[in-house]
Amino acid sequence: MKVLMVEDERDLADAVAAILQKNNFSVDNAYDGEYGLDCALTGIYDFIILDIMLPKMDGLRVLKEMRNAGISTPVLMLTAKGELRDVESHVSLLRKKLAAAGSDVTIKASRGIGYRIECV
Repeated sequence: MKVLMVEDERDLADAVAAILQKNNFSVDNAYDGEYGLDCALTGIYDFIILDIMLPKMDGLRVLKEMRNAGISTPVLMLTAKGELRDVESHVSLLRKKLAAAGSDVTIKASRGIGYRIECV
């Protein structure tokens, strides 16, 4: 399985890539949104891990451009918004933006541990 990891924090991207590679995944890293979009538009990936906050082009725009180009590769969106109050204040907006960008998204509250976000 070929995975594209679009994450601007190189240490995190490289660590995730190393774990995936140890589990027999082929991984390409892109460290900004523009390059990530260029890679995604090749259509060669089975799965994409996409950060929301990226330099040059944010992850939501990358996803929207991919969907507009007919790329239907499954995408897992990442965010650094780790505090529950940050997530709670953005859940409704995030749901609307992901849907508008072409993501099949489910956002579910899990009492005590925050939110689980599923993008297919």
